[in-house]
Amino acid sequence: MKIKFYGNLSNGIGNEIALHMPVGSTLNDLLEFIHQKNPEIRPDNPNLIIFINDAESHLFGGLKAKLNDNDTVSILPAAHGG
Repeated sequence: MKIKFYGNLSNGIGNEIALHMPVGSTLNDLLEFIHQKNPEIRPDNPNLIIFINDAESHLFGGLKAKLNDNDTVSILPAAHGG
């Protein structure tokens, strides 16, 4: 699968990586794996916006979403302001 990182989330990883996860892997599994490379990217971070194939991940079950080898996962930092 292709993983794209935006903003400061690309630190230490790069803007895009190709990754193979075991069959049946979930978005949670992917985030746990990536967390080893970038501690900001973790399942319990509420400041992440995640898309699977250009649709918000919650449409597929959020962290329980099953991933496939042909998926593109985009991970963006949430923008906050006041």
